[in-house]
Amino acid sequence: MRARDRRSQSGQAVVIVVAIIVALTVLGVMVFDAGLAMSDRRNLQAYADSAALAGARSYGPGGSNAHWVAMQYLGSSLNFSVPTGSCSGAGNCPAGTYSVSGYTITLSDSWRYNGIFNYPSVLDVVISHQQPSIFARMLGFSTLTSAASARATIPGPQFNSANYAVAAVNGDALINGG
Repeated sequence: MRARDRRSQSGQAVVIVVAIIVALTVLGVMVFDAGLAMSDRRNLQAYADSAALAGARSYGPGGSNAHWVAMQYLGSSLNFSVPTGSCSGAGNCPAGTYSVSGYTITLSDSWRYNGIFNYPSVLDVVISHQQPSIFARMLGFSTLTSAASARATIPGPQFNSANYAVAAVNGDALINGG
């Protein structure tokens, strides 16, 4: 009786092993493609940071020059040429969304809270990238999307909340209680 029970259960281990192999393969595929997407996001973050910082340092009345500098930094990093789209030069590069060679770039301006400038002084850069998946397309995921954003402002003081200024005319001012 025991020998007959063992023969009827002899194929169960094969089914379980095959199911485990399939599950591990699916997990491996997802980990591989997720790793590629995270690596891409890390690069996009570096590109967005450098473009936002460079653009913010170039703000002047109006944001066109800041956008132009940010697009130049992104162009050298992402291998596209500037001018592109409606961004045609330092004097004519409006905030907006630009699509270049598989990347979507969004540039936007905002004002710094309590800032003293009467023009935007904060630059937001958002980069999105769709890339084809390597193995995940076997599971129905044909593309992977990575994105990164950065915000930078003009360096230096921008607040004017004091109604007076302290100045030492010659070098004899006392610091504490003078």
